[in-house]
Amino acid sequence: MGEERWRRSLRNGNGAAIGFLAPFFLIWALGSSLPPPLRVAAGVCAVLSVATAVDTWRAGLIVGSDGILVRRALQRRRLAWNELEGFAGERRGYRGDRIVIRAIRRQGRPMPITDQPLTEAQAEELLQDLGNELDSHRAGPPEGGLPEAGSR
Repeated sequence: MGEERWRRSLRNGNGAAIGFLAPFFLIWALGSSLPPPLRVAAGVCAVLSVATAVDTWRAGLIVGSDGILVRRALQRRRLAWNELEGFAGERRGYRGDRIVIRAIRRQGRPMPITDQPLTEAQAEELLQDLGNELDSHRAGPPEGGLPEAGSR
């Protein structure tokens, strides 16, 4: 990912709400009269619900000099700038006022960047920032790059 330029939090309440199920699973695992295999399954569900809530809380987008790191709930993906064609928003919802951001890769399917749709204002701002960053990496070498021929 190189040197970090900026980051954006992509937290959402739906994933964090899953963490509230952990006490119920824990009660079933420890204090119920369920058969042992179901108690083990309830314990596993308790651990998974806490892990999902923590992971969702850490969801975000980290933009660096070499590419971006997309941290979504239960998924991580690194994308280099040379792999990306651009970014696009896809309208969702009954009124179409919620937007999911996708990274358009040169080869392969578009990859969602956000877990939950964003409001129009948030999506437009994120698309603008990502587009500007991608354009700056296409423009040429960064400042302090290779010297011009003949200059010493």
